Amino acid sequence: MVLLFTILILKLLKGFGVWELIKGVTLTNIYRAVSKEKQVANKLFKPHPTMRPPGNIPYIVDNLWEWARPSEYANRRMSAFASPTPELAAIAYGSDCHVYKVEFPENSSFKICQLIRPDKNQDSRFHYECKCLKKKIIGHFGNNWFDNDLREKQKIACLWMPCLKKEETEYFFQNSDQLKGIKDELYNFIKYWNDVVLLKDQEDIPDDQGELFFEYPDGYYLRSVGQHNGGQDHGTVETNQNQHQLF
Repeated sequence: MVLLFTILILKLLKGFGVWELIKGVTLTNIYRAVSKEKQVANKLFKPHPTMRPPGNIPYIVDNLWEWARPSEYANRRMSAFASPTPELAAIAYGSDCHVYKVEFPENSSFKICQLIRPDKNQDSRFHYECKCLKKKIIGHFGNNWFDNDLREKQKIACLWMPCLKKEETEYFFQNSDQLKGIKDELYNFIKYWNDVVLLKDQEDIPDDQGELFFEYPDGYYLRSVGQHNGGQDHGTVETNQNQHQLF
């Protein structure tokens, strides 16, 4: 009797689509916010087929960060961005939105990183290297470099191209007479990844403020926050704060 009752319950759950929502997922404590106008709950988001250039990080800084990125860390160009709390996700989005919890398919592979800078702004666009890396390179060549003709400028202008791959940036530094002299010094100067941790447990987020970004080759789901709060509907957040959008 108990077995028959269990089978009946499972069939009912499957009939209503609930079973698909609760089976085969890996829970996380990271959150994303999406416009109220978009119907995204329980949809499987697949990875983008191409890299995406940053919207708030200078291209040259993004290229240098990718050049220095440890191979086991998430690639920012292939990542989705998130927050460690529902409130921060809503603030990051910057307008009326729904907040969702991120879940990964069962047995899927993913990399999650978090920017941790105690007592400092924990959004990458405010990282001090967004300014000092540009100043470091320009300082090496001097302000007179701006007066050079186009041919001379092109010799280092490649660093300002969007989404250079690690090996492409390495090639430019190795094969440019202008860049060879600063290669090792600049590489050792980059400290961004010292402020980033690779999470080993997606449920144990080490910081309640820091920006999160994750690669998701097998996709991820967005679950309504209300589904994880005893059935209460906390999935809608209104905010008028014009903050950084992490998506």
